[in-house]
Amino acid sequence: EVLPPVEWDKGKVVLWFLARRREAPGGGRPLPLYIGDDAADADAFRALRNAGITVSVGAGRRPGARYRLRGPGEVAEFLERLLAERSRKP
Repeated sequence: EVLPPVEWDKGKVVLWFLARRREAPGGGRPLPLYIGDDAADADAFRALRNAGITVSVGAGRRPGARYRLRGPGEVAEFLERLLAERSRKP
């Protein structure tokens, strides 16, 4: 993974995006869902510890992720179920 020579990580970027979303008209307070599969995602998992849903993908748990899915197939199934549930609510 190539990273730029700046003091940003995925956690800081996620928090930056959330702040911009909240500032936008009608922004409200979104519930972020972050799904990641490598060590660089740990920063985002930690940043969203108390503010979102964090899911690591693959063998073993990534530091900071609250949930784990075994692979891309489970990610697809999870997202399909999430969308189906959301479409049932008025």
